[in-house]
Amino acid sequence: MADPAEKSALRHYAMDLLARREHSRFELQEKLRRHCGRVASRVSAQAARSRVRHAALAVDSAGVSCDESSPAEASRSTVDALIEETLNALAADGLQSDARYAEVLIRSRVNRGQGPLRIRADLRQRGLVGEVFEPLLEDYAEQWPELAQQVVERRFGSDAATDRGEWARRARFLAGRGFPEGLVGRVLGPLP
Repeated sequence: MADPAEKSALRHYAMDLLARREHSRFELQEKLRRHCGRVASRVSAQAARSRVRHAALAVDSAGVSCDESSPAEASRSTVDALIEETLNALAADGLQSDARYAEVLIRSRVNRGQGPLRIRADLRQRGLVGEVFEPLLEDYAEQWPELAQQVVERRFGSDAATDRGEWARRARFLAGRGFPEGLVGRVLGPLP
């Protein structure tokens, strides 16, 4: 996959993905790698069928051997280099941005009622580094207590926990949503 038509096709496929939603560089790289694998396997299957047809038609009496390698089969390093080149071009053109992706994901997760620990884990899982998303999370630092309170009230109502078991249940719920332990204690108040 190194001719201009293949480069253009890969770029268009990546742009189609980005038109649907933002992607991190890591996500886009994985999707392009899978796409190239599917294309290569189709091309390889077509080339194998073509070799079989040509071998059946060819008379091998003159010692002519069929070439087993296909020019369409690209090595993994060539495909990776092409993907890297495509990703760099998309980033340079402003079509792919990890910072923009992080901003969208953080806003979405906050609207779902998730806390900073869970959001950080999601961002890291998607291949982002802390220096990209930490400043964005800091913008929400003052909102975490209010968000945790809203999440608890939505789930359990506005009444305080009446016993230790109920308090622990609420604490586990908030921890599962990604709120830090200190914040959970402040939102739920002292143990009953």
